Amino acid sequence: MFLVTGQGVITIDAPPSLRDVMLSAIGSVTAEPVTHVIYSHSHFDHIGAANVYPQSAVRIAHQCTADKLAEYRDPQRPIPTITFRDEYVLELGAAKLELRYHGNIHQPGNIFIYEPRQKVLMLVDVIFPGWVPFRNLAVANDVHEYLRAHDLLLDYDFDVIVCGHLTRYGTRADVVTQREFVQQLRAASIKALKSVRIEDVAARTGTENLWALMDGYLEDAIETVTNDMLTTPTSDGRLWTERLGGADVWTRHHAFSMIQALRIERPD
Repeated sequence: MFLVTGQGVITIDAPPSLRDVMLSAIGSVTAEPVTHVIYSHSHFDHIGAANVYPQSAVRIAHQCTADKLAEYRDPQRPIPTITFRDEYVLELGAAKLELRYHGNIHQPGNIFIYEPRQKVLMLVDVIFPGWVPFRNLAVANDVHEYLRAHDLLLDYDFDVIVCGHLTRYGTRADVVTQREFVQQLRAASIKALKSVRIEDVAARTGTENLWALMDGYLEDAIETVTNDMLTTPTSDGRLWTERLGGADVWTRHHAFSMIQALRIERPD
């Protein structure tokens, strides 16, 4: 997204798929130059065209993002000129953006970007409006922090959330719906870890091939969670396959990630 401030344009991210249209889109609204660029995080699919902006633009990112970009040495993702650890407030003309880091919710350095006057919030690769998350809980580095992000989001006073993927902006209702999905997934996974017994799997696979035993155990747990998620009515009486796109395809992959996070990190 971008903001026209009266003293320059602030842009956030530059997906490679939009390389050829970002500047023309800005130019269709204002003649002001791009003076500031904010990186949501380091992933190429979101900032891989950041070199399309003027070299003179101030580039702002979390310190973890800057560290990653220093490792990559990718000319398409110029190194930030300003970094921060916890929060940074950018005020320029009529715009005020509050940048905050709330932990490893997707990858280290992924930040919340908030415009309080317009009640617009941007957080990339966490919420997927109208759909279940991307495979394996959006490949979150830390599943528990990813779950916590939903509550953190709802602490903000926002009307619109820019999510970085899929077909539309999100709303508070989208965040609430996805939170219900991941919370139900967590509950179903805890239940499966208590009910699926590795001894029963061993009776089927034997114990000589330990990977076959472990694979059978995980598959049984995944199947248990998936069946639970796809057959249990949700809060509004519908099934997840009726509420969120892709539930039929990726619920089992989300189940694996949740089971692993609970089994080896917080086995409660």
